[in-house]
Amino acid sequence: MKKTTILIITIISLIVFLIGSFLFVKKARENRTWPFNSTLSNYFPKSIKNFGYKITNPDKIILETHFYDIEAKYYAIPSSNAVGNGGGLNVFDEKNLLTILDNGELFLFNIDNLDYTKIDTNLLINKYLSIRDTYYSNGELIVFGVSEVNEECSKISLDKYSINKVVNNNINLKYEKLIWSSEKNCNDPQVNNAGGRVIKFKEDFFISTGYFTPNINSGINPLPQDYNSSFGKILKINDTSIRTVFSVGHRNPQGLFLYDDDYIISSEHGPKGGDEINLILYNKNYGWPCKTFGTLYSYENTGNKKEIWPILSDLEKFGCDKENNYTDPLFTWTPSIAASQGMQYKSTYFKKFQNDIILGSLRATSLFRINLNKNLKVINMERININERIRDIIETQDGKIAVYSDGGSIILFSKINKD
Repeated sequence: MKKTTILIITIISLIVFLIGSFLFVKKARENRTWPFNSTLSNYFPKSIKNFGYKITNPDKIILETHFYDIEAKYYAIPSSNAVGNGGGLNVFDEKNLLTILDNGELFLFNIDNLDYTKIDTNLLINKYLSIRDTYYSNGELIVFGVSEVNEECSKISLDKYSINKVVNNNINLKYEKLIWSSEKNCNDPQVNNAGGRVIKFKEDFFISTGYFTPNINSGINPLPQDYNSSFGKILKINDTSIRTVFSVGHRNPQGLFLYDDDYIISSEHGPKGGDEINLILYNKNYGWPCKTFGTLYSYENTGNKKEIWPILSDLEKFGCDKENNYTDPLFTWTPSIAASQGMQYKSTYFKKFQNDIILGSLRATSLFRINLNKNLKVINMERININERIRDIIETQDGKIAVYSDGGSIILFSKINKD
C-alpha cells in the first residue's frame, strides 16, 4: 500500500474518531451520563471537565415555561477552575456581575458587552480549601469559606474585604478583618458538606452550615443537635463577631435567602430523598438527624427487611429526644433534587414570576418556581428543566435571571414573548 494511501486512511480515521468522540461527549452532556454525572466527574481534572463542558455548551437554548418561552444563553467563564462545587455570583454594579470561583479567582462579567474581565489579584487564590459563598454590597465583600487548619482539621470562616473600583473595569481588593471563625473539625470534614450560604439581614450576617463530616451513615452525627457546635446550624453573626445560634437541626443547607425582606428561607439537602425548603425562625429545631422525610442511603425497597431510618433509641446518642417539637419544612422533595441557592424574584421583567421563589438545583438540573400564599405556605410549583447543575442564582438589575452553573458558565435567562 502506498504511503499516500496510508496517510489518507489515517487522516480519515482520525477525523471519524474525533467526530465520533465529540458526538459521544455531546450526547453524554445532554443525558447527564458519564463523564458528566457528578459522582464520576469528581475524579476528572478540572481542565478536562472544563474542556468537555466548553465544547458542548450550546450557544443558547429555548425553555418552555407555563408563562413564558425563555431564552438561555451560555457564557463560559475563561478558567478551568470555573467547574466545581463552590464560588459565588453577585451583582457588582448596573453593568457587571462579580463572579468568584471556588479557588478564589475573580471575574467581572459585563452584561452589556457579554464578556469577562479577569481581576488581577492573588489575595484570594488558594486561601481557602473551598469558597462556599460570597456576599457583595457597596464595596463590602464577605467570603464564607472552608480553611485548612492542618492535614486532618478544617474550619469555616467569614472574612471581610473591601473593593474599590479603579480604571479599565479592574478593582482593588483589600483584606479588612476576620468576622468569625468556627471551631476546628478534625473528623475528616468534607467541604461539600459544610453548607452553605451567607446573607445580610437587618445589619447582621446569617450563615448556613452543614454537618461537615463524610456521608457515613447518611451523614448522621451529633453536631446539628449540639448547641455548642457551629455545624448543622443557621447562625447569626454581628459585625463585632458575636455568634448566636439562630436555629438547629440542619443537615446540609445549600441555600439561604430573604423573602419579602422580612423572612429567612433555607434550602437543604436531605439524605436519600427528603430535600427541604424551610422558613427559618429563631430558636426552632428543624429535626436533623432525628426526623427526616428521606431514607438511609443503605435502604433499598427490595421487599427484604431493611432499616428505613434508625429508631429513636438509636438516635438518642445524636441528641434526639422524643419530647422535642421539631419544625416541619415548607416542602420536601423525594427523590432528591439537591436544592441549591434560591431567591425571591422581584422585578417586573418576568412579571408573572414576580414575588415567586426561583430555586436552583444540582441533581435535578432545574429551576423551580415556587409560589407561596400570604400564610407562607407552598401552593404552586413549576419545574423548569435546563439540564445544568445550578450553583448560584441572582436577579440582574435589568430584571433578567443569571445562574452560575457547575459546568463553569454564567447562563442568562431572558424572555422571548411579551406579557
